[in-house]
Amino acid sequence: MAAGRGRWFIQRALLISWLGAGCGIPAPESGETGGSSALLRHADARPLPTTDTSDCGELPPVLPEAPSEYGSTQKYGSKYLNCGPSTSDGAGTVVISTIHYSYYMWEFDGFDSGGNHSSTGFYTDTFEPYGQAGGFLSFSLNNQYHLSYLDSRTWQFTHYPPEPHDPVKVTADPRGGLRALFTDGMLKAYGPTGETLWSISPNLSGPVQAMGVDAQGHTLLVTHGPSDENGDGTEWVQALWVDAAGQPGTPFLAQVQAPVYAYELVPQAGQGLFLGIKNGATKTWTAFAPLETHSSPAPAWLSGDAERPLIRLPGGKGYLRWGTPIACQHEAEILSASGTSCGKTRFPAPPPHNSWQSTCGSMSVGPDGTIVETLPRDYYVADPEDSSSVYYFCPVRWWPALFKPLAPPPSSAPPACETAGGERSACR
Repeated sequence: MAAGRGRWFIQRALLISWLGAGCGIPAPESGETGGSSALLRHADARPLPTTDTSDCGELPPVLPEAPSEYGSTQKYGSKYLNCGPSTSDGAGTVVISTIHYSYYMWEFDGFDSGGNHSSTGFYTDTFEPYGQAGGFLSFSLNNQYHLSYLDSRTWQFTHYPPEPHDPVKVTADPRGGLRALFTDGMLKAYGPTGETLWSISPNLSGPVQAMGVDAQGHTLLVTHGPSDENGDGTEWVQALWVDAAGQPGTPFLAQVQAPVYAYELVPQAGQGLFLGIKNGATKTWTAFAPLETHSSPAPAWLSGDAERPLIRLPGGKGYLRWGTPIACQHEAEILSASGTSCGKTRFPAPPPHNSWQSTCGSMSVGPDGTIVETLPRDYYVADPEDSSSVYYFCPVRWWPALFKPLAPPPSSAPPACETAGGERSACR
């Protein structure tokens, strides 16, 4: 491992207004055939509990414009340079991943909140980091999949033993750690530094289409059977809860609906999960309270703007929704836990680029509220008369702790004192 002080800087960005091609290009839907809207019937539907609508004060202030000072770096390489994912951890350290050749060594550069730079690398075919309190977890492939943990304080990797089977679904636990479902049906829970917490083989009724973990650590698995298995153009969608301790429940009927093509589970701000159901260009939502074997109608604020991506904010006091980028300029709307809009933050447009690009930069939210924008690979020519003077680079920008959770107010309750009889009462 090589570690040292490197080159990064806080850049005072110029808010550049430039007319690029609109970059609101939706990701292709797997198996999408378009057209039909979902027929959705809730199994034993019950209304969600009402929540306070004046809860924007529990969120950090929402700035109309992202700060003009932000972290920025560029990783240079040859024409074979590929830009990997970037994200941050709970302490504000940003990791940037790059690779120069397929099936070669990934390189990882880290930039902490104090401006210190570290670097390391190892041989793997894949790297998809999940930010944790003090580092990053990722499943890596080198002949066999194994879990790796990168400690952001020491910038050293811990590689766990290879898994006997490949993961098919991986998702984050909002409390820290991961859940992974493997091809043999085994479900495993991992702690924030990669230790295995528990593993089970749940009784699943079909292939898992979505997996999510709520803020209490309960896991929901969503499966569905063949299309039109009911003979009326609908299909059964079943689900199974596994509680935070790894104890599975009983499979239950989650939905009866027309065939759809994509599912996603998003943790609710407090507890439970939202289930998003994508059918062509239409997206609908339903809700599950923790460990409940029935669904509930989604709140009106979610159903009214169903297609926009939804992210639970760190700390669980609300949500973030990305708008469609205009000229690759992103905008984030912050919602309270009750769905009240608390304001929007617009991010600076990316600088002019030389590379032709069909996609905008990707945005991620770290556990400490840091926003990281991973931009497409670019290049510059140092000498137009020298064909060998072309330099490729991966640009990354980040806004430290922009949506950092507010610290809870100090308790106003008097400290408890112990009497001679062992009883506890308020101190006088």
